[in-house]
Amino acid sequence: MLLSTLPAGAGQRRLALTVVAVSAVFFAIAAPLAQRPPTPVAAFIQIYESALVINDLITAALLPPCWCSHSASGSGAMASTA
Repeated sequence: MLLSTLPAGAGQRRLALTVVAVSAVFFAIAAPLAQRPPTPVAAFIQIYESALVINDLITAALLPPCWCSHSASGSGAMASTA
C-alpha cells in the first residue's frame, strides 16, 4: 500500500485548501509588482550558482539514507538509476 494511493482525510483536504487560498492571496498581493522591472544585480550568476551548490549538497546528504532503505528492502529502483 502506497501513501499516494490512500484517500485524503477531511483535515488534509482542509489543509490543502488553506494552502491554496494563502497562495492565491500572496499572488494577488504580488501581481501589481509584476509591472515594475526588477533592479539589475551584478552578481546574479554567482548567487544562483551558490544556491544550486547548496541545494545539491543538501540533496546529496539526504539521498544516501533513502538509497540504503530502498536497497535493504530489495527495491532495484535506486540501483537502476545509478
